[in-house]
Amino acid sequence: MGQSYSSRGILPKDSTAIQTRQLRIGNKPVILEHIDIDVAAGSLAIISGPTGSGKSTLLRAFLREVVPVQGSISLSTRQIAYCAQKPWLPNGTIKEAIHGATEIYSASDPDNKRWYHEVTDMCCPTLDFNSLPQRDMTRIGSGGLNLSGGQRQHVALARAIFAKCDILLLDDPFSGLDGETEKTIFDNLFGGTGLTRRLKTTVVLVSNSSQYFQAVDHIIFLGDRRITDQGNWQDIKVKAASLGKLSSIHHARGNAVLSANSDELGDKLRAKDETEIDLARQTGDPALYGNSLSHLYGCD
Repeated sequence: MGQSYSSRGILPKDSTAIQTRQLRIGNKPVILEHIDIDVAAGSLAIISGPTGSGKSTLLRAFLREVVPVQGSISLSTRQIAYCAQKPWLPNGTIKEAIHGATEIYSASDPDNKRWYHEVTDMCCPTLDFNSLPQRDMTRIGSGGLNLSGGQRQHVALARAIFAKCDILLLDDPFSGLDGETEKTIFDNLFGGTGLTRRLKTTVVLVSNSSQYFQAVDHIIFLGDRRITDQGNWQDIKVKAASLGKLSSIHHARGNAVLSANSDELGDKLRAKDETEIDLARQTGDPALYGNSLSHLYGCD
């Protein structure tokens, strides 16, 4: 049977930022099917669900890295920033990484200098540049060798925010952070007066932290290859309460109190997610922007 997937192009910017209709990803096996989503422009949406439910795959479908076999995806813009669960960073300085692929930074422009400092303050509250050998001119190293996992998460998130893209896709960006730092960054970026709210950025966040459900505009629960429920907090708070155990596990991992056996289990679960993505990825397409990159394009 031939493919019937279509990319319908650009939506009006003043209404819906991301729209899918009868989206199906994967054939043998099917990863997701019957996916109908409308994410309002300037809103904050969370995608939640058990490991292997297709959360990361859905984000990659928005980026055109995973090509569905059926249905349609429409976006309001091509200006998209993406932060992967395992962030990729270029082998340069911290400052260069945060500036990313954008060309808006100028050392002599006071507005851009202020924006840089605001972004790093909001995204890196526990990353003390003074403690690093050359402050934010410290080289990251190949594969982020010179930074800890948490530091890489901070820098990757700052890189995505700095670009001021219209759409921001974040795949579990707090996984390497402790609970207190995670909440601080969430409030800084997504709270009532947070950076993304002020910029009217459309944000799609993959997270199982149920503590944030009441702070977002739209929640999408995935399970059994499809959307099991979606809506705002009032619509589905009973379902949100049922995910409380997932949130506890998530924070325990972030606080690094799991045993070696639990760490091994986490590696296996992450490997399962990566397998899920590989099953759906179209290979050999020169239009793909990269492999698991915290990549930014067309943003200003």
